[in-house]
Amino acid sequence: MVIMAFIVVMISVRLGDDIESIVRDKIPPLIVIKTIIYKIPDYIVQSLPIAYLMATLLTTSRLSRDHETTALRAAGIKFKRLMLPILFLSVLISYSGFLINEYIVTFSIKESQKAVDEFARYKKQGLINNNVYFRGPDNRFFHVHRIDRDRQEMENIVIADIDLNKDRTIILAKNGNWQNTNWKLKDGVIHYYKKGSSFVYKEEKFNIKFVDSKVKVDEILEEQKNPGDLSTKRLKELIDIRKTAGFEARELEVEYYLKYARSFATFFSATISAPLGFIFARLGNYIGVALSIILIFIYYVAESIGRSIGLNGLVSPLIAAWSSNIVFAINGLILLWQVDKR
Repeated sequence: MVIMAFIVVMISVRLGDDIESIVRDKIPPLIVIKTIIYKIPDYIVQSLPIAYLMATLLTTSRLSRDHETTALRAAGIKFKRLMLPILFLSVLISYSGFLINEYIVTFSIKESQKAVDEFARYKKQGLINNNVYFRGPDNRFFHVHRIDRDRQEMENIVIADIDLNKDRTIILAKNGNWQNTNWKLKDGVIHYYKKGSSFVYKEEKFNIKFVDSKVKVDEILEEQKNPGDLSTKRLKELIDIRKTAGFEARELEVEYYLKYARSFATFFSATISAPLGFIFARLGNYIGVALSIILIFIYYVAESIGRSIGLNGLVSPLIAAWSSNIVFAINGLILLWQVDKR
């Protein structure tokens, strides 16, 4: 029920943007409906920890109110043993959520983007990306004003060496195209700079110039999308590429570890929700719902804080991504110890 409710809420939240796309961008309703359907696997994965947390609280509260736990404890069964089925099932659901996120969600997001691209392809502007900035592996800065992915063409290109400790060049070209990492630039000029100087000492015009950019445009465009939409395998590849080039990859690393942390949040939510359900069971039927809302709020606040300090380099990306799970695990162990003493 929680999963279904979460899906309805998330679809309702994005409905305004979807209707605006239909009206403003003239995107056919069928394509919008298709993109909504493709987002459902992602909503399911996001809702699993919330659903399991609430289910655990309601179940343990009911067991306690009906004196089932009293009977089991009287028979000599310890609370730790009562926790085993809950934790075992949470591990299975966590792993299932990870697999769904890794394979089904990433696939559905790609298919959703394909549906939008297919429509854009037939519009006047086609598949166009504007103002693309990135740094290459040999410490070069690239700016392309307009990229046509269908035709593999570019307009208004700037390639600049940014290392002031050596002789530098800045290449400007009106247009060009690419094949893998090889760029063919047309109608341009090269400015030469002496080491440490900001003044051009030589200028050279060209009609055609071939440049090995050492990057693939499709990969750059993919990297500049929301990193959360990529699989862990692809994120790891992008992290390795950046680090090999000598650049930081903190944002990608945080997203990489968050993929695992969010998937296994179901397990950590169970460690704290089960003992809480037993402790507060006598307070009424709706205590499970109230506790769920409080715990969900705490979890996402902890995740937001952890992500923020991770992106700013105050803690390692691994600790930042797992911060909310760590908070739940520590408090869960404390509550488990207290309940087991009762």
